[in-house]
Amino acid sequence: MRYRQKVNEIDAILWDGSNIDEVKSFGKQYVMFDFMKSSNGCIPILKLKISEEIIIVPRDSYIIKNNLGMYTHMPKFEFEYKYEPVKE
Repeated sequence: MRYRQKVNEIDAILWDGSNIDEVKSFGKQYVMFDFMKSSNGCIPILKLKISEEIIIVPRDSYIIKNNLGMYTHMPKFEFEYKYEPVKE
């Protein structure tokens, strides 16, 4: 017998390193930002609260909110392999 993965709809946003306001609006109290000085100015560092942990989210990662309201992140290449936009 053959099986396929069930389709789940999720909400997500791509963190590209510059869309701070959009990510704040999407992640609400689960996202935080620090800023690191570099020779090019300040670089934003995105932190995501997952359960009781706070993790640093790499640039070009998707922030995902599942249907239970829980947040996680996934690298862009993996996300784009697993998910496609929902046609409304």
